[in-house]
Amino acid sequence: MQLSTLWLQYLLYMNPDIGLAIDIQTDNLSILDSSSNMRSGNRIFHKHTITSEDIAFAKKHFNNRAFAWYVKTSDLDSINLLKQNNLKYQCSLPAMSINLNIIQNYEYDQKNITIEEISYDDPRVDSEWLACIIQAIQTPTFSVAADAFTKLIHRFATQGKNSIRFYLGLYQNKVVTAAMAIYHQDVISLHWVGTLPEFRGKGIGTAICYKIIKDAQNAGYQEAILLATEMGEPLYKKLGFDEYALYQVYIN
Repeated sequence: MQLSTLWLQYLLYMNPDIGLAIDIQTDNLSILDSSSNMRSGNRIFHKHTITSEDIAFAKKHFNNRAFAWYVKTSDLDSINLLKQNNLKYQCSLPAMSINLNIIQNYEYDQKNITIEEISYDDPRVDSEWLACIIQAIQTPTFSVAADAFTKLIHRFATQGKNSIRFYLGLYQNKVVTAAMAIYHQDVISLHWVGTLPEFRGKGIGTAICYKIIKDAQNAGYQEAILLATEMGEPLYKKLGFDEYALYQVYIN
């Protein structure tokens, strides 16, 4: 499997080697199924060019439940076939990476900003981390169902408990930012980085990401990866992340 394909699998929460299950796997497809209608928990990627049979299989499996299919922008044959089968373009997401051996020092307002790591079984995962991130990531074009999202995060925490790290960002002792990191065999991935709207622009999101990559560097990891939203991309570039691939997301 190509490195970029393997990294996409990691970014979509699928890595059996650390306990994060691939729910459905065929010769070409890997599928994450949250057992809900939450699109962000129902994800598909493919190793080779998509076939009509692949699309038919995915549609039959999800049976009208929402899903998202991730495809490289350069994979034009697969994109055209998705469109021909009535899947709609949703957005483009740059995949970004950073060499942890050369990260730059980032100074932030430590008088007002505190970053804390909490374990997967800490009660604050529910009371603070989930409460913050569910509110922080809601936008006019993106939302998650709280119950389904909570179950998905509990699943990841249970399956990958030795590899999952939860982080809280506090501003003047109030939890306003949250993020999650997954430690894979040779790379870490960042997920669900979000700051409450009224606290954006204060550097808290940058601080929490810096803490994550510094922790990974100190643990001996050499690379960190993520999928960037339009809002988050400038933050990641500030820390030294560079785009290594661009993905389009197609939805049913």
